Amino acid sequence: MTEPDNFEILDGESSGSWGKNEGLTFSQILMQQLSRTTQALSEDMICGHWKTIPLKTGSGTTMMTQVYIPDGRMKAINSIKTFFDLLLPRFDDAMKAKDKEIKEKMSIKKKEFREKSKSNSQWIDLEIKYYRLIFQELNLLMSRLGYFEEEGVTM
Repeated sequence: MTEPDNFEILDGESSGSWGKNEGLTFSQILMQQLSRTTQALSEDMICGHWKTIPLKTGSGTTMMTQVYIPDGRMKAINSIKTFFDLLLPRFDDAMKAKDKEIKEKMSIKKKEFREKSKSNSQWIDLEIKYYRLIFQELNLLMSRLGYFEEEGVTM
């Protein structure tokens, strides 16, 4: 089998794509997740719950239906976890140390919560505070790695 004359290997980071002129670079994916995480952290940190709302049917009658309102705290935590996963291969020693420190504190606190038989909702209220610390450290890591630099201007 012979290669076509126009065969070319493209680097996704430098060409702006993953091999073709479509798709996203890792930096773009990372910035999208940063945006999603920031949005999730900007919303109300409410506990998930069911809400009864009126729903009009095609015949014009109104009936009551229940919809689930997602837990804003868990949405934020999961967004941070995804952001964390994306940056994990690029962790430097400072980030590894901070991650270990925060997770050790979280583990101790979780054990205390279990011993005191506190509710899962109370744990999530505390857990989001730890994940905010992780999010702050991830942003500092991104800065150290140069993701916030724009054409010669460092923020």
